[in-house]
Amino acid sequence: MVSLSRRQTAVILSVLYLGALTAMAAYAVHQTSTLSLPIPSTLTTLALALPIFAGVCMETSTALATSLALHPKLRHRHARNFPTVLLPSTLTILGLLIYITVVATLSGTHVSPAGGLNCALREKWQAMFSKEQGGKMKRIQEAFDCCGFRSVRDMPFPIPGHGNTVDTCSQRYDRQIGCEGAWRDKERTVAGLMIAIAVGVFLWLAVIIVTPAIHPSWAHESMRLPHRVLEEESDAANRVIEYPSQRYTDDPEGDDSDTRREITGLNNDSRLAMQVESSRDSPSKLLADQGVWRGEDGRT
Repeated sequence: MVSLSRRQTAVILSVLYLGALTAMAAYAVHQTSTLSLPIPSTLTTLALALPIFAGVCMETSTALATSLALHPKLRHRHARNFPTVLLPSTLTILGLLIYITVVATLSGTHVSPAGGLNCALREKWQAMFSKEQGGKMKRIQEAFDCCGFRSVRDMPFPIPGHGNTVDTCSQRYDRQIGCEGAWRDKERTVAGLMIAIAVGVFLWLAVIIVTPAIHPSWAHESMRLPHRVLEEESDAANRVIEYPSQRYTDDPEGDDSDTRREITGLNNDSRLAMQVESSRDSPSKLLADQGVWRGEDGRT
């Protein structure tokens, strides 16, 4: 069985979650188009693109931030470039928060108050009636089993004329209610669905930010405080230049004492070396005169 890392598992769950939100957005777009709801197509398109856009942007910013964190100059001077490493993700998160706020706010105008929606609904129905867009009106009436707008005699389809009357719809299909109430409820449902999509993306974004398991390696390193990184670099430098017999202290007098002890130690080492050298045997005259034979009288 193939084992997945926490990062891979988080990516798979994110794809499934954002895919579910995208499916919800696609359903909202379909309902808006099929039932001719007075919701701007721009708003439904923004809601449909939001989950996909959020996933792509976060993955791209993560890859960019990782490359910045691994850059040689930025890596060796990590603490001094702390904002640079986090800049892509920070801008991405701010942009997504604005995007989410726009979708949620505009969708909220189609949810409440319920009475304020009647005007837009009536204008939409009247435009279809005056333009004789019978196909759209027929789909709405069949979806909600109704006739007309406020009542079965209020701008129904079939449109009166050419042998049709205002009672044709109610008599032919045996319907007794207008479409206003059910049509308005569908508009509120679809708008509420788009708000749920915006909230869902926001929650996903919050989990991405606060869950350590999803953070890539660059984020873990970048989350360290800059002064902590500077302290570590300073400690490493001190370890490189530190002498075994010398200890750092903040006391100026202590510095002089250490210096004197260092000088004294060097002098002691020098004297010891001289003593060792002087204790060695001096070359004998016989060694100097090697190879020369002398007789008993001392002559060569």
